[in-house]
Amino acid sequence: MIVEDESIIALDLKNQVQSLGYDVCTLADSGEKALTLAETEKPDLLLMDIVLHGPLDGIEAAGRIRSRLAVPIIFITAHLDEDKLDRAKPILPLGYLFKPIQLRDLKVVIEMALYTAGLEKERSRTELELARHRLHLEELVRERTVELQRVKENLEQDIIARQRTEEDLKRSEERFRLALRNSLLTVFHLDLDLRITWIYNPHPNFSSSRIVGRRVDELIPPGQENVTLAFYQAVLNTGLGGRKEFSYDFTGNFRAFDVVVEPLRGPAGEVVGLTVAAADVTLYKNTQRALLLKEMELTGQASRLAEANTALKVLLEHWQQQKVEQEKNILASLRKLVMPFVDKLKQSGLKEDQQALLSIVESNLKTVTSPLASALSSPEINLTPAEIQITEMIREGRSTKEIASLLNLSADTVATHRKNIRAKMGLTRKGMNLKTYLEFLHRQP
Repeated sequence: MIVEDESIIALDLKNQVQSLGYDVCTLADSGEKALTLAETEKPDLLLMDIVLHGPLDGIEAAGRIRSRLAVPIIFITAHLDEDKLDRAKPILPLGYLFKPIQLRDLKVVIEMALYTAGLEKERSRTELELARHRLHLEELVRERTVELQRVKENLEQDIIARQRTEEDLKRSEERFRLALRNSLLTVFHLDLDLRITWIYNPHPNFSSSRIVGRRVDELIPPGQENVTLAFYQAVLNTGLGGRKEFSYDFTGNFRAFDVVVEPLRGPAGEVVGLTVAAADVTLYKNTQRALLLKEMELTGQASRLAEANTALKVLLEHWQQQKVEQEKNILASLRKLVMPFVDKLKQSGLKEDQQALLSIVESNLKTVTSPLASALSSPEINLTPAEIQITEMIREGRSTKEIASLLNLSADTVATHRKNIRAKMGLTRKGMNLKTYLEFLHRQP
């Protein structure tokens, strides 16, 4: 987009730009039209004449456009005095063209401006993308941490519940023992052929007539009786009592029993049979098995969440390293592909005022490529563009007088900037040398 109030110069400049292979989206002959057209056309580059007819000159219009759009600006002027230069500095133009405009100068300035703006745009886009990824990963880490904490709390609650259940089961087992001693459990006698001769069961609906006279193996599911019979037979053979748990599957109905067997003796002390007391411990076994499975499940979940949390932290560190590498690559490209053109321009016999403007452009480019630029432009420090430029000169070892001379400022103004920079960096009343601190920041990756 070209902003020039003299139509002949505007058309000639448009032809020159087009001859270099660029498109001119629109022309504006006043600052007011430039504001409107910039909003609608959104140009990639703005060639702005400083002196325009109307209430808005080129510098004022450029400042308003830059406050709304991130568009690079090249100023056009026939003469640049100190007042205009001071007003143009905060806008950070990427170049100046002096009338009459030479095609060679136009080509170099446009190429440098577009390339620099492209690098800055790509850097901003990359930083935004990395910031989004970082926020996403941090959110995932927070979610996994909360989930892990929740699983941990559930596991602790389940462990407490299990301990309480085990305590309850121990008390219940003791009650079963008391019940056994008082014949409150199922108690029966077996003869030498392992037939039931007598049985007691406290259940009100129990009928002993269906059980007495039958062998004990007839009451056990087929295929599961051998272990039980061997246990009973061993007591008969040795005359020594015993205790053992048995589990039976009555067609899908799992039952577990705690069985105590003692030999039944005759008048002469001989073994004539067995006394058996059986306690149904199915509920205890089922509860114990369920708690064990639950504990294994929760332990596995906690382990998987811990591994996921570690993986997310590693991924976040990888993104942060990648961001640093991309920034280094962008800065290296800028130093390699742009700064050489600046050096060539310095040796091309420019006029004194052109040399001054080129020095400003070179200083601005060094500020952009400095490792300090990213840190100093962060919201935490929030330095202005002018303060960022002064910090780079301070780091280079320039005095207040030298900085004032280079930037066409008074020494008092530079001193005020230095005071503001120390305040924003938290160095007020700390007695730390500002140059030393900036060198430290410059060496950080």
